[in-house]
Amino acid sequence: MARVLFTPLAHNDLQTIWDYLDEEAGQETADGILDIIEGKCEKLAAFPEAGQIRNELLANLRSFVVKSYVVFICRFQMALMFCACFTVPETSKVYLKI
Repeated sequence: MARVLFTPLAHNDLQTIWDYLDEEAGQETADGILDIIEGKCEKLAAFPEAGQIRNELLANLRSFVVKSYVVFICRFQMALMFCACFTVPETSKVYLKI
């Protein structure tokens, strides 16, 4: 099974999401949403062909939605790289820096 690697951008995105959710809805909600996102990433490690193919943005890129966030995963050798996470309205201006 592939393992999930988090890029620096992904770590930053997750921290930003957690900070926002903590402020707006509390720590329990923030922890819960991040647990869901990380859990989905682990499931994709077991099933790397799952998710929406996003080759129009980057070869081997896939995305999936968690609540109001779009998560981007890129398959790289035996690992899945968690590239970035955006709120849904932001996806119209996505520029990935891996």
